[in-house]
Amino acid sequence: MNTRVSPIMSQWSKVMGAVLVLEDITDVMRLARELALEKSKLEAVLENVAVGVLAMNEAGELMIANSSVFNMLSIARPWWWLGSTLEDAIPEPAVVRLVRRAMEQDEPIINEMVTLPSGRRIEVSCAPIEELASAVGGTVAVLHDVTGLHEVEQAKSDFVSMVSHELRTPLTSIKAYVDTLQRQDVQFDDETRTSFVEVIARETERMTRLINDILDLSRIEAGRLDLKPTFVDLPELIRKVEGRIEQQAAGRRLLLDVPVVMEPVLAEQAKLEQVMLNIIGNALKYSPEGGDIEISVRRLKEKAMVSVTDHGIGIPEEQLPFIFEKYHRGGKSEGGGIRGAGLGLFVTKSIIEAHGGRIWAESTEGKGTSMIFTVPLLGEAGQSPEARAIGEDSA
Repeated sequence: MNTRVSPIMSQWSKVMGAVLVLEDITDVMRLARELALEKSKLEAVLENVAVGVLAMNEAGELMIANSSVFNMLSIARPWWWLGSTLEDAIPEPAVVRLVRRAMEQDEPIINEMVTLPSGRRIEVSCAPIEELASAVGGTVAVLHDVTGLHEVEQAKSDFVSMVSHELRTPLTSIKAYVDTLQRQDVQFDDETRTSFVEVIARETERMTRLINDILDLSRIEAGRLDLKPTFVDLPELIRKVEGRIEQQAAGRRLLLDVPVVMEPVLAEQAKLEQVMLNIIGNALKYSPEGGDIEISVRRLKEKAMVSVTDHGIGIPEEQLPFIFEKYHRGGKSEGGGIRGAGLGLFVTKSIIEAHGGRIWAESTEGKGTSMIFTVPLLGEAGQSPEARAIGEDSA
């Protein structure tokens, strides 16, 4: 209850009595609490949204400015911001100009891009506030940090350009050699013809690997990298890959250290071959001519561990955390310049993890790199009767 007491005075200023007024304000207090709760909720939402929100009255005084505004502009939030001018609280001329333009023209501004001195890109949208509770108009501005989105779009654009180049290069080579072989006015000896065919096969292999990576990228992004694991003889698979890639070694030696007999791993053979081709291809790309590529297989308790080591340029320490990211290309190949679409290691990591394994890199700049991954062995419990019988016979 709200209580008010007033005296009753006589004409001689003598108190003759009192008037007591009682007012039931239960509903008013309840509504006030509800309004305070809604206000608290609104403030919590504004403070935690990822976009920046600014609101000014007609005089250009700030009424709302959440933390995201100051965070994305990399400026400290002044304690006196409420009621201050836009210029005083937000010392970022490009943003202030946009908001002021929206206020003066009294028209919306949609998705205007602002590039800050720090390199961050901010998308700004402004709209007039038709009427506030006080019947005074104003302007609301929403700021969205699109730096990451812009970087992804740029990476995709670079990727399309790189893939076009990576496909055009082997296609040009293949066409040139095929056209030469088809010439009727020249007779080629067997050695020349064989060398031409080897080049065509090598460039075709290169295109096949890139196309497989692109197809797997689309499946990975769609969550559809379905595996069909079988029993795979890992040492035999590595020897097979060595034979396929030997023509591309270009004077570099592939040194194998793999056991003659080993329990099978549970994997999809084609995907595991793709992993090995990607990793060995990288090692060749970043190794000096005449260098060695060491490929070893070790049996762990429940997994097989494969390592591919080169003695090339290595990977700078600051790049190591990012080498398995999509579109990342690090280091420079011995021939100068970077080749590749930046997909191989991303796809490789996704395939290995889909098999229940793990992949990592160890590198010293200027000395070389080791790419290491694990895949699960087919345990005793998972072996077929035929495989178990073979194991018992060999024992």
